[in-house]
Order: sequence, then C-alpha cells, then structure tokens
Amino acid sequence: MKKFLFSMIVPAIALMAFNANAATPPGTSPLTISWKVMQEPPALEISTNTMTTIKSGTNAVGTNYDYTSKSKITTWTFGNAELIALLSHSFSNSFTGDTLAIGTNNEIYLVNGTNYVMTTYPVLSVTITNTLASGAGTYDITVKRTGTSSPKTNYTGSATESQMSYVIVNYDDSTVIGSGIPTTFTVGGWATTAVDATVNSTNGSYSISRNATMQSGTGYGSIRGTNSLISGSVTAGAIKYSEY
Repeated sequence: MKKFLFSMIVPAIALMAFNANAATPPGTSPLTISWKVMQEPPALEISTNTMTTIKSGTNAVGTNYDYTSKSKITTWTFGNAELIALLSHSFSNSFTGDTLAIGTNNEIYLVNGTNYVMTTYPVLSVTITNTLASGAGTYDITVKRTGTSSPKTNYTGSATESQMSYVIVNYDDSTVIGSGIPTTFTVGGWATTAVDATVNSTNGSYSISRNATMQSGTGYGSIRGTNSLISGSVTAGAIKYSEY
C-alpha cells in the first residue's frame, strides 16, 4: 500500500470529468445569480428654468437662458430571471420556464426541468484561474502478475480538497445580436470550492462531487447600451459526476 498526495491523483481524475462532451451535459447543478446593478441613464435630463431678456436701454438685445441638468444613478436587482431575459434578447428566443445550470465542464446551460435546452456559449461563459488547493487523499495500489503476463495495477481511494480560485463570468453577445445593441460585461471574484473524489480502477469507476460560491464579485460593462457597475454573488450547487 502506498499513500499519495491528493494533488497527484485527483487532477487526473477530474480532467476526465471536466473535459466531458458538452453537447450532452454529464452532470449539472442549479446556478444562482444574485447581483446588484448600478446604472446611469445614457442621456442627461435638461430643462429650462428661466428665460431673461437682455436690454440696452428700452431695447431688447438678447435673451439669457438658464438651464438645469440632472443625472441619477439607479440601482436594481439582477438575478436569474433578469439574466435569462437578457439571454432571450441576445439569442432572439424565448426561454420561458427555463432555468440556469452549470455543468462539470464549467459551461452554463439553460435547462427545463430535467431536459437540456441549450448551452449559453459563446454569449455567457465562465473562466476559472489561479486555483489554490489544500487537501489530502489516500490510495491503495496493488500490482499483480499472473504467470508471464504483464503486471496489472489496480488502485482505490478517496480524497477531499478545498480550493480557492479566481472566477470570471463573461457576457458578450456581440457575435449573435446582429444589428441590435450588444451587451458586454465581466464579473470576477474569488470563489471557494469543496471537492470530494473517489476512484476504483478495479471496476473502472470514479466519482466527483463539488460545489462553489463566489461571494463578493464585482464587474462592469454595458447592458443593452447602458454603462453598468455590477456586484454580488454566484453560487453553484453540488455537482456529482460518476463514471463506470
């Protein structure tokens, strides 16, 4: 029996799951968006308060205009319903009754109940970078030889890991919106992820479970032509993926 560091074994297992075919999501979990969006109207409100006639003696020689301009920042809640409505506009389609889900390959999908509707790529995408991890795993490795045959190696084990990553949610519909006003924004922040993995090469099985939360993301961009500042959280529920 040998014991291996978690980081030596699990990434190889996880790679098989995370690179699975995106056409049919191998496993998804609900995705929850909870953002606050601050916007300034693209145009100032301008009004004329007073008009004063300028005179030279008794003759009017001009008019003086006094103007008042006003701009107000508005704040509104941006959640799953607002994001799905935005996707409907971008794809020129109706996604009534659909919900958001994220797969083991970090791709975001629209689903309806247990039915897969479509991927949101390339409009909506997630990038995970600079992952730091701590954890431990124990694996038993057995090498057997029967007669003159080549040695056969079997291993079983499990591991847990806690990860910190920088996660970027990117929205860009400029390639699909046609002649409409595009929406482009980016929200990024630190995310925590818990991962549990088991492997058994004797029967060729492995399973991975993970959940992640970006607590305090911030970002900026333009939502249908209006400059926007964005802050809030993104939460992915537990994803489980197994293979035999």
